[in-house]
Amino acid sequence: MPSIEHHGASIYYEESGRGFPILTFAPAGLQSTIEVWSRPAAPVNPITEFAPDFRVIAMDQRNAGGRSRGPISAQDGWHTYAADHIAVLDHLRIDRCHLYGQCIGGSFIMSLLKAQPQRIASAVLAQPIGRVGAMAPGRAARFNAWAETLSSGRVPPEPVRRGLRLQRGSGVRRKLPDALPGAGGERRGASVPDLRGSRQAAAQVRVHPRVETGHAPGGGASPDQGVPGEAHARTLIALRLVGPGCAR
Repeated sequence: MPSIEHHGASIYYEESGRGFPILTFAPAGLQSTIEVWSRPAAPVNPITEFAPDFRVIAMDQRNAGGRSRGPISAQDGWHTYAADHIAVLDHLRIDRCHLYGQCIGGSFIMSLLKAQPQRIASAVLAQPIGRVGAMAPGRAARFNAWAETLSSGRVPPEPVRRGLRLQRGSGVRRKLPDALPGAGGERRGASVPDLRGSRQAAAQVRVHPRVETGHAPGGGASPDQGVPGEAHARTLIALRLVGPGCAR
């Protein structure tokens, strides 16, 4: 099985197709694995949809219930995941790539844009997570389910009880306008990365003049609304417009 060893972690990945590379991040929060791309929760599966035109790299995030494992501590954060993603790109000798991520994948993308903006040709954030306004007290059910998998014997549970600075705590409550001009509002709660100090990286991110942004009615993607097909078409247009050899 294709995997890399990185600072005590074993990171599993898969490749499909040929062409300019796309590194992808599946939805499902901290349980983001390759398998999730085949579920109804992912209206666009980049492995099957984009492989005819691109080299698609998918991966299991560490300790997500898939085939990637790694040590865990209270010092872990978005930088831990970003280091895994960079390690995969380095291992595959990919100097420049597209990024495609859904749900928590949007946060992974923003962390990579902050860490190595020069390496990213373009990024597509599909249904990125975040929240405007206050959250209900307590942790989300999905976070608790993820924590339970960690305490089931695969990794020591104590750091989880102390709190990983990911979905709660000092690492997630940020005003995005401090990092991204025009983002608007305060996004809190479910997995917004710490982007303070990233103005320089954000300045290098721009929307191609022929690429539109939008959202599905009601804030979600329902198969019977035809939204996935439209999202798929727009995503391919975006990736092809900014690919190698295309006009900038």
